[in-house]
Amino acid sequence: MSKWHIYSLAILALCCLALTAHANQPEYEPNVVADSGFEYGGDNWNLPSNFSIVTDISHSGSKSLRVINSTGNYSIADQYIPVQQGLLYHCGVWVKTQDVTGSGAGVSIAWFDQGGNLIGSSTCPVKITGTQDWTHLEWFSNPIESGAKRAHVWLSLSPGSTGTAWFDDLTASVVYPNQQVAVNPGFESGAQNWTLPPGVVVAGATGVTVAVKVTLDPCTDGFADDTSVRAELAANTRNVPAW
Repeated sequence: MSKWHIYSLAILALCCLALTAHANQPEYEPNVVADSGFEYGGDNWNLPSNFSIVTDISHSGSKSLRVINSTGNYSIADQYIPVQQGLLYHCGVWVKTQDVTGSGAGVSIAWFDQGGNLIGSSTCPVKITGTQDWTHLEWFSNPIESGAKRAHVWLSLSPGSTGTAWFDDLTASVVYPNQQVAVNPGFESGAQNWTLPPGVVVAGATGVTVAVKVTLDPCTDGFADDTSVRAELAANTRNVPAW
């Protein structure tokens, strides 16, 4: 088989994969975070003294939330969000950092019982450290435990972390039940949550398009005109529990 045939098949396979990932995405409830882009000055947010709404840096719009921590003491910006027991949240936030040490900047959801006691939480497994431009974090929370009466979304530098971080365009949406979902199906967060074999990388293109790039290596079967390609992509998925 000529290298052009194999190349065409590889592209076709990746296109099918992308279409399948898109087709399997569940329907989400609308974003439940109020003032998620901080354009209204932090309405509905509880902001400690080292958090502030700024206008000089933003991912979109004209404002973002900035935290400056020089001591490593833990503080969080938080907001109440609706809670639905047994369901998951699909969450995302854009984060920018400058000289962040320790575990880094991230986002969490925590839920509490009627008495205000913490009974569960879920944290995005990826945090941003060092000096990084705007990076999108995305994950699915653990199921909300029975007995939960209120939930909070938290933005913070991890305990012991110092530096400056900006947050913008936060989303938290309830996922409908009985769906299997792929994390980061459009590769907008790079290779986060994907297992990519050698020769397969996430490549940014002009504008906002992000695609999977396949590198074709010479085949070693003795036929000079043949080319082999192996592009197996396995996304982390999670089955959403029934009601």
